[in-house]
Amino acid sequence: MINFEYLEPKSVEEAIDYLKKYGDEAKIKAAGLSLLLLLKQGFFAPKYLVNINGLDSLNYIKLDKDSNLLLGALTTHRAIELSKIIRENYSVLSTMEKDLGSVQVRNRGTLGGCLCHGDPLVDPPAPLIALNAKAKISGPGGTREIPFESFFVDYYETALSHQEILTEIIIPKISSNSGCSYIKHTMRKAMDKPFVGVSVFLELDKNDSICKDVRVIIAAVSPTPIRERSIEKKLIGKKIDDSAIEQSVDKLNLEDIDYTYDIRCPQDYKKWTTPVIVKRAIKLAAKQAKDNS
Repeated sequence: MINFEYLEPKSVEEAIDYLKKYGDEAKIKAAGLSLLLLLKQGFFAPKYLVNINGLDSLNYIKLDKDSNLLLGALTTHRAIELSKIIRENYSVLSTMEKDLGSVQVRNRGTLGGCLCHGDPLVDPPAPLIALNAKAKISGPGGTREIPFESFFVDYYETALSHQEILTEIIIPKISSNSGCSYIKHTMRKAMDKPFVGVSVFLELDKNDSICKDVRVIIAAVSPTPIRERSIEKKLIGKKIDDSAIEQSVDKLNLEDIDYTYDIRCPQDYKKWTTPVIVKRAIKLAAKQAKDNS
């Protein structure tokens, strides 16, 4: 039996006060899907559980005055999947969410909780990094923003301090001549966590198929998502066709990757699969960019 005091703050500020007061002895709870599993397995036993799931101020999907997408940290996966705003402007997120867990999990689980858990074998980090998204973080000293590329520090570790809370996900407006793909390779289409997950953002020159900007993110193979800048450098300024994609990926160095132990999938299989999925993801992003031009 785990004994803890259950705290229900009425605001983000009150939640931060609890974290400041109790330090390492307190743990934030959103929906609690991942947290409760770890509690049952005895990985940690906090004396105080700070439940923020009732804070409606952190549950929203909206566009700001510059058409950037703002997602409250307590927005559920299901809400993201069904949102008209996201479906019309950030379709990669809708597509990603459809294959994340079951409908029951998506109805309950929150995007912020998933991200703060730091699990390397989940779907949202790769497309968020590809979209150049930022995390808005609140703490005793105020708020700060950091790119999600820097948010994931290590295996189940993020850039959050013990006194901070992720409050918002900020995703920049996507230009009309861009595409963003996410391919999840796993045993089943849904329910399973990815063996390999690849997300690619690609922006084309408005006059032809020359690559103007690109971000290639590989996830679920290492403790944190990997941005493959070596591939990006080979694609920038090139006409995106099968030849350019093959040449950019063929020499992908997988030997330096610190592979995360995955009982479901051997390391050798991940090494063999990753270049294949990367090529497919680039092709899909390029097709979307051409269609959106």
